[in-house]
Amino acid sequence: MLSHPVTISAASLATLLHRERIGVPHITLSPTAMWLDHDERRDADKQAGEEIDGLEVGDQRGLDVEFAASLAVLCRPTVEYYGWINEGKTTLAVLAASIGNEAVLAVRENETVFINQLDPERLPEGLVAQIPELAPAKGKPINVAQEEMLAEAEQARTPSRVITRTASHAVRQVQSISSLPTDGGGELYVAVRDSLGRRKHTEQPLRYADTSEGRWLNITLPGQARTMLVISPGTRKDIARRMRDMHAALTD
Repeated sequence: MLSHPVTISAASLATLLHRERIGVPHITLSPTAMWLDHDERRDADKQAGEEIDGLEVGDQRGLDVEFAASLAVLCRPTVEYYGWINEGKTTLAVLAASIGNEAVLAVRENETVFINQLDPERLPEGLVAQIPELAPAKGKPINVAQEEMLAEAEQARTPSRVITRTASHAVRQVQSISSLPTDGGGELYVAVRDSLGRRKHTEQPLRYADTSEGRWLNITLPGQARTMLVISPGTRKDIARRMRDMHAALTD
């Protein structure tokens, strides 16, 4: 369990995880790939070492045991809620994850990672707290078959002289929402690992769009007959609930 919040560069975090043989950082926390020559690599390693030493998370015997346990969560969590959150010109990569009772929230902004302790029973809430507050859009949920949306997209590419069917009311509603101005949004996923370390993740993310009319949620749900696209107004609480549903679908 972390004794205090930690701020570290993504590059130094990756160096620390490699040096201590803990693992590879989660996709949300990986540093931007850069080619470095021998001298640049040496300087980068030196800088990372100095940054790590400044964290005061260990001594001559090695890393603090509890800090090392938190770092392991950043590499191979058994439960993970993660995604990318955009607001204006800022994009955050967020991971809320756990191994047993060891739970961590990691937020990456540009090349800086902020790590803090988290309640293992409130992983989705920890992630969702990073999303800006915004009122839900006014409207009712819209359910439309994915194949219908794809057919409409294909029809839009058909030469105008060809007469085709008129889009359904639901499709037109989705098109109207999609055309709204936005100033933020996100794409969120859930993944789990079994006792053998095999990872399983949601095939389709939960997306949200912060539009001029409020927040809309967007998720694709498989069905027995057809795959459905569900568009609905949503709050942060609704996002957390949806993510719990995604987790339940992985563990059923």
